[in-house]
Amino acid sequence: METLIKRYLFLLLVVLALYLYGEELLPVVGDGLHVLGEFLELMLENFFEGTLGMHRRGAEIITVWVGLVVGVFVFWLIARGFGRWTKRAVKKSVEWEQRQARDLKDWYDSVSDWHKFLASVVLTLLAWLLFYLFL
Repeated sequence: METLIKRYLFLLLVVLALYLYGEELLPVVGDGLHVLGEFLELMLENFFEGTLGMHRRGAEIITVWVGLVVGVFVFWLIARGFGRWTKRAVKKSVEWEQRQARDLKDWYDSVSDWHKFLASVVLTLLAWLLFYLFL
């Protein structure tokens, strides 16, 4: 329970920071991610050139293909996680809807037939009155 509170507090702080300083933070985060990607690409090229003894052009081509494979794998992980999240959300919403319908049916069964009859008469008269009033 304590870790859940910490996660929600962290999420609240991130949302608050993005709300208050989003225009300044998002470009910095985007530039930081771009620099990190370029650094990883450079380190991978240097590994292929220096350690494996490849030519520069070959190292660049291998780096592009490795980046493509890693990108596809990361996209697959994100899509799989999103799919699992939506399945859980749908399952929970269906369970909630069934629980609400069961509670509503229990309540409806607890109301007497006389009260149901009175409610239907009142609603019918009200509908008739509104229909002819605004006709």
